[in-house]
This record gives sequence, C-alpha cells and structure tokens, in this order.
Amino acid sequence: MFGFISDLAKGIGEVVGTVTGIIVGVPLAVIAETLNITIDMVKEAKDAGCETYEEIRKYHNLK
Repeated sequence: MFGFISDLAKGIGEVVGTVTGIIVGVPLAVIAETLNITIDMVKEAKDAGCETYEEIRKYHNLK
C-alpha cells in the first residue's frame, strides 16, 4: 500500500514540479520515499519541528 501512496505522491510532485505541503498525518515511509531519504531522517526533522516537505529538505540541506 505504501508503494502506491508514495507513487501517487511522486506523481503529484512531478506535476507540480516540487513536493510541498504539510506532512501532518502522512506516514513517515511515504515522506521518506517521496523525498528519497531514510525514515530516520524524516523522524529527526519532525522532532526538530519541521512540518512541511520544504522544511525537511532545508533541515537536511537537500535540493
């Protein structure tokens, strides 16, 4: 199921050009897969207060 959801999130990101938005309620695995990072990296960023895909990218200095 996560594969389908992450594929959907990636598809939306490709259409928009970048994945943005609030991550509240989105499973960590989906966020990690969408940003191509580990679940631990997502947890670390969320623990630091990140609430959007963009904040997680900035926290980990991703492009």
